[in-house]
Amino acid sequence: MFNLIKALRKKELTVNESINILSNKEELFEELLEKKLIFEAKGVVYLFSDIRFLKFTPYYIIKLLLER
Repeated sequence: MFNLIKALRKKELTVNESINILSNKEELFEELLEKKLIFEAKGVVYLFSDIRFLKFTPYYIIKLLLER
């Protein structure tokens, strides 16, 4: 599990790559998804604490920056 987390800190992985790192333990992969340690979208796995998977324009931050 720690190898997967270390790999996900460097870059996102596919579901197959993630399961291979976990020694083909799909149950462990599903458990990590349930406990919200990892996030899967469109076949790509990210750390849940990683903000690279968020795709939105933070208008409230832009507004605050403009006011300063």
